[in-house]
Amino acid sequence: MFFRNQTGVALLAVIFFLVVMAFVGVIFISLSSNNMTQSVNEVYSSRALYIAEGGLERAGRYLLKREGSPPCTTCTCASINTSTSFNGAVPAFTASGSGQFTVTSVFNNNLAPTSLFALTDNVTTTIPATAANLSVSGYASFGRIMIDKEMIDYTALGQGAGVCGGGAPSCFVGAVRGADGTAPAQHVIGTSVAQTQCLLTSTGGVPTIGAGTNQRVVSQADVVQNGWAVGNTAGGITPPRMFLWDGSSWADRTAVAPGGIGNLTSVSMLSPADGWAVSGSASGRFIRWNGVNWSSFPLPAARPLNSIYMNASNDGWAVGNPGGVAAQQPLIYYWDGTTWSLRKTGLPAINRNLNSVYCNSNSLPVNCWAVGNAGGVAAQRPLILYWNGASWGPRNSLLGISSNLNSVYCNSNLVPVTCWAVGNTAGGAPANERPFILYWNGATWARQNSLLGIPRNLNSVYCNSNLVPVTCWAVGNPGGGGQRPLILYWNGATWSLRNSVRNFAGTAVTINLPLRSVSCVTSNDCWAVGSPGGAGQRPLVLHWNGTDWIIETLNSQNTILNSVYLIGPKRPNIAWREVPQ
Repeated sequence: MFFRNQTGVALLAVIFFLVVMAFVGVIFISLSSNNMTQSVNEVYSSRALYIAEGGLERAGRYLLKREGSPPCTTCTCASINTSTSFNGAVPAFTASGSGQFTVTSVFNNNLAPTSLFALTDNVTTTIPATAANLSVSGYASFGRIMIDKEMIDYTALGQGAGVCGGGAPSCFVGAVRGADGTAPAQHVIGTSVAQTQCLLTSTGGVPTIGAGTNQRVVSQADVVQNGWAVGNTAGGITPPRMFLWDGSSWADRTAVAPGGIGNLTSVSMLSPADGWAVSGSASGRFIRWNGVNWSSFPLPAARPLNSIYMNASNDGWAVGNPGGVAAQQPLIYYWDGTTWSLRKTGLPAINRNLNSVYCNSNSLPVNCWAVGNAGGVAAQRPLILYWNGASWGPRNSLLGISSNLNSVYCNSNLVPVTCWAVGNTAGGAPANERPFILYWNGATWARQNSLLGIPRNLNSVYCNSNLVPVTCWAVGNPGGGGQRPLILYWNGATWSLRNSVRNFAGTAVTINLPLRSVSCVTSNDCWAVGSPGGAGQRPLVLHWNGTDWIIETLNSQNTILNSVYLIGPKRPNIAWREVPQ
C-alpha cells in the first residue's frame, strides 16, 4: 500500500515537472520571439536611419551641383520638393524593396530680416532679436545666422524674457560663436540678422516609407551662397548694373538700384542682409542694401568713389579721387553707423587718387590699408596709406618706383597679418606698363613680380587666407590682340600665369578682355568679372571650379562689371540632428 502511494506521488511530481517545463518553454519561446522581433526592429530602425542619412547626402550633392561646370541652375533648394530623385527614392546602397527615403526642403531667406535687440558681446550664447516670433519671420528652427561678418550656429529659437532675458521678445538659443572660421565679434543694436540656408528633412523607411513601417527622420541645414556684382553700362555711366548671386544663378537686379547713381565701382557685403556699394561718377554716391532694397546716401562733397570696405554695420571706409587742386588731400570717408564723414587727419597734402581700401577686421583696434596712384613725376612712389586705429599716415618710403596700385588685400587670419597690393608701373604709354605686385610681411613692403616683363595691368587681388599655405588670385588686363585675360595664381611660394579659360564643354577659349575684380568663397570656388568685347556683347564673367576657369553667360548686354563680392561658407553642411518621432 505504501508502495502504491509512493508511486502516485512520483507520478504527480513528474506531471508537475512536465507542466512547469512546458510553462517555462512557453515563456522562453515567447521571450525569444519578442527578442527576435525587437532585434529585427532594431536592425530595421538602424537601416532606416542610414537610409535617411543617405537622402541627406544625395540632397547635399544635388545642391553642390550649382557650383559645377556647367552649373545646374535648376538645382535649387525649392526644386528638391518636386524632384523624383527625392520622393520615395531607393538609395544606391540598397536593393529595391529594402528601404526608401523622401527629402523635403525649406529655403530660409529672410526678405525682411530681424535685427539685434541689444548690444551683443563676442561670447554670449543667446542672441536677442527684435522680431516678435522668429519662426513667423522665416528663420529655421536651427541652423546658422550671419551678423556683420560673423557666422553663428544656433540650436533653437526662443521667445519671451524667461528664455531670452533683458526684455528681448525673441532670441536664437545655444549659439556657437565664430562658426566656419569667422571671428567672434561685438555687434551693436539694430544690426541685421541674416539667414540664407536650405533646411533639409529626410525620412527613411524599411521596407518602405509607408505607414506602419520602421522610420527615422533626420534634418540638416545647408548654407546657401550670396553675393553681388556691380558696374555700369558700356559706353556710358548710366544706368548702373547690379547682379545678385543666389547660390545657383546670377540675376539682373538693376531695376532695384536707386535713381541718379551712375556707374558703380565697388561693392562690400557684411551679410546677405547688409552691404554697401559706391559710385565713381563725378557726384559720387553711397548705396546700401538692407536685404530688401538699395537706398541712396549722398556725399557731403561730390567726388568720385573707387572702393569701399565694411568691417561692421557701424564701421566702414571708402576712398576715391580728391579735387583738382594740387593741395588737396586723398579722399577718405568713414562710416560710424549713422553718417559718412571725411577723415583727413595725418593725410599728406597731395592730389592723388586712392583706388582700393582693405581692413583687418579681426584686429583691435581695426587697422586698414589704402592704395592708389603715383604722382605725375617719374620718381614718384605709389600711394600707400595706413590706418592704425587713430589716424592715417603714409607707408611708402621704401618704394622709389613710379607705379599705380589698384587693389589691396590682407590675410587677417594670419599672425602677423600679411597683405598683397597689385597694379602697374606708371610708364606712360600702355606698352611701357608692367604688372606691379607688392607684399607686406608684417613689417615692410617689398616688390614681388620680377617674373612678369609683359605690358599688362593688374586690377584686383583676393586671397584664401584660411588655407595653409595661403593661396591668392590676381586679375587684370590682357596684353593685346589674341591674348587671354591676365590671371595670376599664388601657390604660397610663387606667382604664375593661370589664364587658361574654357567653356562648359571643356574647349579652350581665347578672349582678349580685361578682368576688373575677383572674389572667392573657397579655394575651389571663385568668380572674376570684367568688360564685354564690344557693343551688344555680354560682360565677362569667369568661374573657378578648382580645376579650370569657366566662362559664364549673363543675360545682359553692354555691361561692364567693376566689382564682385561673394559670401558663403567654407563648409556648407553646418548642422545635423535626428527629429524625434
